[in-house]
Amino acid sequence: MPNNNFDKYVINSQVDVRKAMKKLDESHRKILFVVEEDFVLFGALTDGDIRRWIISGNSLDEIIENVCNKKPITFGYDY
Repeated sequence: MPNNNFDKYVINSQVDVRKAMKKLDESHRKILFVVEEDFVLFGALTDGDIRRWIISGNSLDEIIENVCNKKPITFGYDY
């Protein structure tokens, strides 16, 4: 991932839920942007996504690719 101010809000899609929870807590925000290896947006992850995942009885060792919202609302620079 590039080294800039966005790093604390961006996480790789292959990270497990436990690590994502820690990063989400450290970011002091309620959202992380999930990216693939080439830094392309894959989805968005919120504390609510994680909460629903846990309540459903799923594993904290699962990668967030399976937990995040894969169709977040986005907009381009020209808007």
